Amino acid sequence: MMLALAAMLAAGVPSPTLLNDETLRAFAESRLDGTRLNGRNILGQYHGRLVIAEYHCSDLCPDYTVRIIHFDVDAGAKCRAIGGRNATVTIPVGISAMPRKFCVPAILSLRAVRHFDPAGPFRPS
Repeated sequence: MMLALAAMLAAGVPSPTLLNDETLRAFAESRLDGTRLNGRNILGQYHGRLVIAEYHCSDLCPDYTVRIIHFDVDAGAKCRAIGGRNATVTIPVGISAMPRKFCVPAILSLRAVRHFDPAGPFRPS
């Protein structure tokens, strides 16, 4: 994470936005931006760690799109050491799905993963 942050600063990329509990919760509860169906976006920095919004969509976009808000840290002991929670999320892949582990901010533990519902707002996993 520190290398990524140092590389961004060296390249002249502006410092990441500082996130607090309120802004992180608000983003987690927001609807899907239809232009972001796949990929990773840096949301900002929370408690000194980069936070990523990652979108996964497979064959029926935007249906079945999954958004995961997570730290830029692997799941496991390192996640727990920074105060995160390990989460296993089912990611759409083609016509199938596969489990993948993420390190999510503890404050979002139940809201870090949202699924797109074309009839209404995201529904928490």
